[in-house]
Amino acid sequence: FFGGGDSYDYIQRNVWMSNDGFRDFMYYSPLGHVLAQLGRCQEIRPSTDLLMVNPNEGIDWHQDNQNGPIEAEFALRWWVGLDACGQDGVGVPEFLIGSRRNKTVAEEVCVDVTAGDLPQFTRRTSYAVEPGDLIVWDTRTIHRIRPHPSGQWPAGQPRRAHSGTMARQGAHYTARGAASSVSNLAGHSLQQGDLLAGPYFPRIFPSRCPDEELP
Repeated sequence: FFGGGDSYDYIQRNVWMSNDGFRDFMYYSPLGHVLAQLGRCQEIRPSTDLLMVNPNEGIDWHQDNQNGPIEAEFALRWWVGLDACGQDGVGVPEFLIGSRRNKTVAEEVCVDVTAGDLPQFTRRTSYAVEPGDLIVWDTRTIHRIRPHPSGQWPAGQPRRAHSGTMARQGAHYTARGAASSVSNLAGHSLQQGDLLAGPYFPRIFPSRCPDEELP
């Protein structure tokens, strides 16, 4: 999937499969180890990833659902800044702290933060990131990305980010349909309910499996 539309100048999904630099970042950086510690598990596999360039219109309060073909309870969301951003309050994810525990939002993507028990989550993050900084969150955590005030990202000041979802140990292939199907990469042989494995979802921590390497 390539594109951008009005929301972003450019978006590419599953970039790790077509760009050796992004692949090597997932394979050789501490990302898998960090996520295994935060997820309290012994194994980490990529479910889906995304390169996002210049959020012109931003994304209002929402809960992630394009997490690849896995169960939500096995998903860990991550975001790595490739440029400095957030110093002026825009371009970086802003989270409602503790909102993963809300009782209001089920499968919805767009969220009304005045509904149900959501008004109790008043504390918000305020990140200013440098290239290489990592943010990790639960898929139920409600967040947004504030757009540039001009509605167009300034030339010469890119805001690029590599983001995605990793699967904790024990995840199964779970095709969910609807909007989440965008993040379900085709071409593998896994069937509904199979343990997540293979070259489309290779183990990156604690070690890689030779038979899961793409040719």
